[in-house]
Amino acid sequence: MQKTFSPLQNLVDTLIGFALFLLLHGYLLAQRGQTIGKWVCGIRVVRTDLSKVSLQRIIMLREMPLFVIAAIPLPYVSAALLLLDAVFIFRSSRQCLHDQVADTVVVNV
Repeated sequence: MQKTFSPLQNLVDTLIGFALFLLLHGYLLAQRGQTIGKWVCGIRVVRTDLSKVSLQRIIMLREMPLFVIAAIPLPYVSAALLLLDAVFIFRSSRQCLHDQVADTVVVNV
C-alpha cells in the first residue's frame, strides 16, 4: 500500500509533535534547562557563559530548527541533516550545530 504525501498533513503532524514535546518537557526546560531525558542523565542546557538559558531561546533556536528539518518531506535529506547536526558533538567544543546556533552547551548537573 502506497501512502500519498500531503504537505498540509505533514505540517499538522509536525505542529502536533512540537506541542506534545512542549507539553512533556516545557516545565523542566523553563525551570532547569532540562528535558526528561536530560534530567534522568543528570545533564542540562546552559548558555556558553554557563548562565541560565531562556525558554524562548531553547524553543526558537535550539529545538524548533530540528523540528523544521525533521518535517522536510524528503526523508533522506532530513535524516542526513539531522545526522550532520548530531555528528558535530564529536568536536572539541562538544556542541551540536543546534547548540552553536542557540549559543548553548550541555553540562553535568
